[in-house]
Amino acid sequence: MIGAPKKSASVRLIKIADKISNVGARIHSDPTTEERDDLADYAGWAEQVVAGCRGGNAWLDTKFDDMVRTARASL
Repeated sequence: MIGAPKKSASVRLIKIADKISNVGARIHSDPTTEERDDLADYAGWAEQVVAGCRGGNAWLDTKFDDMVRTARASL
């Protein structure tokens, strides 16, 4: 989301938490090709969104990075 950096600090934190949840929800133990593609696409898009939201909470930033690493490892 291009406008994310212009949002309030609390909205940026919520966006990061939302992306953590959404990436995690797309991780499946035995994904279909469609699920793998969806996860890869979503994780990439989420990284772009979160790039504009970072810096307000180091713990959330780390959790997001961990979740994306987990997602990529499951592909």
